[in-house]
Amino acid sequence: AVALLFTLSVLVHRPAWRWAVRCFVACGIACVYLGQQRSVWIALMVGMLVLLVLHPDWRRRLPPIALAALPVLGLLVVALLQLSQVPGRPLPTGVDRFAAGLLTPRADPTAAWRLAAWSEALDRVRADPLTGGGLGAPFGWDYAGTQVENRPHNTFLTVVVKSGVPGLLLLLLPLLWLYATCVRRSLEPTLPPGARRPLVGLLAAHVAVTVYGGFNLLLESPYVAWPYWALAGAIVASLPTANAAPAGGAEC
Repeated sequence: AVALLFTLSVLVHRPAWRWAVRCFVACGIACVYLGQQRSVWIALMVGMLVLLVLHPDWRRRLPPIALAALPVLGLLVVALLQLSQVPGRPLPTGVDRFAAGLLTPRADPTAAWRLAAWSEALDRVRADPLTGGGLGAPFGWDYAGTQVENRPHNTFLTVVVKSGVPGLLLLLLPLLWLYATCVRRSLEPTLPPGARRPLVGLLAAHVAVTVYGGFNLLLESPYVAWPYWALAGAIVASLPTANAAPAGGAEC
């Protein structure tokens, strides 16, 4: 998802790369589908929304894309609702899981498992909102009569459960500052497209990973956490360059 969003941001305006970008996007979407993670689809859609709103090339295409997407999404939802109720007509693998998680989360085992974990996490936050349970404290909840020992599968709930509301604010406030600064810089009329494209691409990728963390393990897992912080560092490093870019600067 990160590579897809950055590619769509940086290379979408280059005609010579059009077919290579299309092939890469098709392969990337196929990989996301085969991964069978609904949280990745949601993260990718939110990241694409950031591109559509802030990217200079995609923003020009937003009205026709929106006009085409709304009826298509409406028909897709109606079709999913109808097909899911027809005996002997199961939805394709992946589509069935995505539809079940969105339309009937309580009946979907994975979604219900998460909802039970989040409910337990919120109960613990209400019991100790200032300091949390502390690092290393075990976390478990009851699901279908079985005691589960795991993490809440929401990285922000994990932070607030362990560190309390102050710990969550120490994480969220810098992120909000980073996002607000990126949005403000990307909308500056003096910023040339060659500087805006990579900035928006990095922002969209980082927002997508943040959304993914709302449904899965992120900061708890080193192999996912380090690209997240590396993306944040790349955004911070690109901000002075974007701010100092001359009004008539050449495109990258």
